[in-house]
This record gives sequence, C-alpha cells and structure tokens, in this order.
Amino acid sequence: LKSLKNNPKSPQFTANDDFILKLEKYAFSLDIDKTKYVKVPPELIFRDKSVLFENAIILLMEMDKTAVDKAPSDDTQSMSVVTYDELGKKTNQLAEFLRENGFAAQASHPAGGFVVYPALAQRAGLGWKGRHGMLITPEFGPRQRISAIFTSVENLPHNSGNEHLWVGE
Repeated sequence: LKSLKNNPKSPQFTANDDFILKLEKYAFSLDIDKTKYVKVPPELIFRDKSVLFENAIILLMEMDKTAVDKAPSDDTQSMSVVTYDELGKKTNQLAEFLRENGFAAQASHPAGGFVVYPALAQRAGLGWKGRHGMLITPEFGPRQRISAIFTSVENLPHNSGNEHLWVGE
C-alpha cells in the first residue's frame, strides 16, 4: 500500500501489444510461472477492502512439489512462507514496472490480499477452484500461490472463457 503514492498523477489507460508482451516477459524473468488478465467482479472483493481498478493481472508461482509432498512438515511450512514472500516481492516489482511505464497499479500480496484469489484466477482461465477452495491448474495441481495487480490498463487481453469448465461437472 505504501507504493500507491508512486502511481502517476495522470496514468495511461491503454497499452499496446508490445508493452503487454514486454510485461509478460518481465514477469517470466522474475520466475512468475503464469500471467493472465481479468475484470474483477465486485463479489470477489473482501468486505471492508477495495481495489482501485477493475482490471487485474493475475500471477501464479509454483510451489516446490518435493516440499508439498512432505506435508505436514517443517519443510512444507518453510517453503510455503518463502513462496508467499517471493511472490509478494515480485508482485511489487511488476507493479513498479507498470508505474515506470506510465500506468497506475495496486499490488495485492499473496498473503492477505483484497480479493478471493482462487475464484479470480478461475475467472481468468488459469484453472478451476476445487471443493477445498484452492485453484487447481493442469501444470501444478493445487501447488501454486496467487497474487494480483489491479491496474489502470483498460485494454488488457481479458480471458473470454475457461477451458477448465468441465471440471465443475
């Protein structure tokens, strides 16, 4: 939240395809495993929280399979904390990248964010929210952490469907 003061006073609202590609490449260089875009429906925002922009960039980072397979264990707990911390820092870096390029951004840390992450990631087409409340993806199963950046970019290539709809049936 402290970084919101770094948002441009008159942010840009339109990004060209080259910038979107540059953003995705930068995210990948930070070891972000998946990036998708979605409009944030109000019902997924936590009570007493708010987001500055309805457009969101959803970020996924895989959790270490070996450590997850040991659950419950100290190794699993340690890896989980490290993954939350790393994704939080990288989310802030990407938000700053947006600001440096003239866009406003509100980073949402993976631990204690503003929205229901699994449901928002499902709407972005990244996977399906299981009965246990976690996002399940083809690549990682339920082994990922999710964060979001709410941004002034209005023409993000939003998801228009979800190839994982069959899971709910």
